[in-house]
Amino acid sequence: MSRGESLIRTLRRKLFGNEETERTENRYFGKPKELFGVGSQDSISIVYIGNGAKENYYQEIINSNQLDGKAYSGMGGFYNECAVIYVGANEDGKIDVTVMEAFRHRSEEAIFSGFTLRKKENGKWVWYLADGSWNGECSKEKKKLFYKNDELPEVEKSAKYPVYVLTAQWTDKNRRSMNCGYKMFRNKVMAHALGDPDGNKYHNTIRALEHSIDHGFRYFEADLSLTEDDRVVLCHGWSKQDCKRIGIPYDPAYEHMTYDMTRQLKIHGDPITDRRELYEYIKKLPEDHCFEIDMHSRQPDRHAVFVRQLVRDFQYDEAVLERLLMQIYYFSMFKAMDSSYRFEVYQFSLVGGIERLDSVIQRCLDYGICAIALRAVEASKEVIDKCKFAGLNVLAFSVFEDVTFAKTLLANGVDTICTNGITEEQVREHDTFMEPRPYYLGIPKSAVKDPTELEKRFDIDTEEDSF
Repeated sequence: MSRGESLIRTLRRKLFGNEETERTENRYFGKPKELFGVGSQDSISIVYIGNGAKENYYQEIINSNQLDGKAYSGMGGFYNECAVIYVGANEDGKIDVTVMEAFRHRSEEAIFSGFTLRKKENGKWVWYLADGSWNGECSKEKKKLFYKNDELPEVEKSAKYPVYVLTAQWTDKNRRSMNCGYKMFRNKVMAHALGDPDGNKYHNTIRALEHSIDHGFRYFEADLSLTEDDRVVLCHGWSKQDCKRIGIPYDPAYEHMTYDMTRQLKIHGDPITDRRELYEYIKKLPEDHCFEIDMHSRQPDRHAVFVRQLVRDFQYDEAVLERLLMQIYYFSMFKAMDSSYRFEVYQFSLVGGIERLDSVIQRCLDYGICAIALRAVEASKEVIDKCKFAGLNVLAFSVFEDVTFAKTLLANGVDTICTNGITEEQVREHDTFMEPRPYYLGIPKSAVKDPTELEKRFDIDTEEDSF
């Protein structure tokens, strides 16, 4: 390296910081490395994850016990509340501290039910089971639950900078989960595109929402699109296919759709709903009415813009924003959205091939994403069990009329069904259903025309993004 190049590099470091360090840190986008299972000190990292907790007082414990560590809030995802504590171990690998409990849940009815323990082994998350073994696959053996003052398993001598992750588990008095996303996944059904008051499946209008509420729905999917002038409206989109779905004649001018143009259009006879109209409507609904936000844009540079505009339109109202589940389709989309506003409940929609399930589960655990959406025809018992073993919620889409199929999916372990024509009352009253069984039928051929295109669209694992 010449003296001139050295001077330029020194100047760039002063102005912009260490590029190599920033590239490395960007992999964790402002979050502690330990959340990804990557140790950063010459010690053992004990990570506590709130998984639905509202606040924590780990910093008080760290300070009072003169420990090395830090508590964090607002990290987003199921580790929105978390803490990292660095400890040592003796020659036999026994850890110097016992388990500490310092989370507060947002609901008074939540009961702390212990911590599950996981670590990364050869780049893959594995869990500590009740029989004392570590397992990364579905196991008939239950995970061991750890409580305050319990000792942690000994650390292997060969482990370099090991990280133990303790994830809080919460239930109500009826033993129903109150983990991250529980408000959404307490509902067995979710209204697709807000509902179908006239039998059309892509409404996304206030009339559709009111129709679904009248039929007992408390969880709703809303398709949102960003206009060319950066305004958010409720609409599946304006492509030829979308126009056919929403009942308007296609016009090439829609490729450059503006907000003013949307105000002149009607979906199945109803005005396109403005995002602020949606916000005002949600505010008036009971707190148990939640929404999945499905952003219909595959342009990477638009994801952050969408989130900033959405949050602004929702008046930065945390009480309402907490009732939103943000759906993502690839992990760079998550990073862009998470860098703009750290939502707590994210869902990865696995539409790019069920063969990616294992790697998607690993990345969801890295990033704090608490749910996976699966095509209903791909939601076999084995697939569902894998997701549930990892502690993830499961949504199956879409089942519009077949109550037997819907009830079988629920019996197999699916938390919520995306539908229009099936209500929770119908599910309860439907007595005839099949035994739990596989339903894997494969991906429609139209979804996998070109494997290279699939990689471009769905951010398949790369060396830069792996942990």
